[in-house]
Amino acid sequence: DIDLLKQFKRLRVNMSIPTGSESVRKDFEPQSPSIQARLNAIGKLRHNIPDNQDHQIRFSITITPLLPIFPEDETPFICKLEVIDRIVIQAFHSASQKSVLAATTRKEAVNLKEKYKWWYDNESEKYNNFLENLKALLCDVEVFEGKAGFGYD
Repeated sequence: DIDLLKQFKRLRVNMSIPTGSESVRKDFEPQSPSIQARLNAIGKLRHNIPDNQDHQIRFSITITPLLPIFPEDETPFICKLEVIDRIVIQAFHSASQKSVLAATTRKEAVNLKEKYKWWYDNESEKYNNFLENLKALLCDVEVFEGKAGFGYD
């Protein structure tokens, strides 16, 4: 795929990583690659596709919807995101709260909210704290919320 991606003059590669906690990923996305595998993939692309006048390539991590992150995983996860240009983040929305542009998650995931009650009982506060930590620890990375972050520029 790297040879194919090198053919584009302007390109933004998005990788979805909705949590920094592997046990949470296994609960919500049991069939998806591990967090480390996703980070390795975007790192490999970053280091193998030149960013120069011939190839203007940008890399984004989408944290949508933001799933629970255990406190001990938060800072190490954020620090691993230094290799990207942009983060797009959005809160979790159940199907009943879904608007036209909101991320939604399968019904089974909504049921997991009970398991992660420690997060979802204060979801807005957890989201805002995580967002502030992203901005504080990743000064050179753009941070957008929702659809605003999905364009090239």
